[in-house]
Amino acid sequence: VNTIQPKTGNTALHIVLTEINDDSIIQGNSLSNPENQDVTLKMRALLEAGANPNIKNAFGQTPLALVKEKMKLAKRYKQENDLFLLGLERLLKKYRA
Repeated sequence: VNTIQPKTGNTALHIVLTEINDDSIIQGNSLSNPENQDVTLKMRALLEAGANPNIKNAFGQTPLALVKEKMKLAKRYKQENDLFLLGLERLLKKYRA
């Protein structure tokens, strides 16, 4: 579960977060977006299987840092209280990120 890609340093958690639909964040419907619902399910499954949320990729980013980047995107488009992203943040923190 914690296999690291050689070039990027990404783990499965990092990779799943790349599946977030940015358009849904910008449009304010990220919570109901099916792609994003899959992200939440995959993240939960990986964390329950022992994925380490504190591993940094080659760019020095943890999965939580990637979620925080998405939160900045949401804020830029006046979607500061994006429930989908807040849920991911809460999930990662639950597993000590």
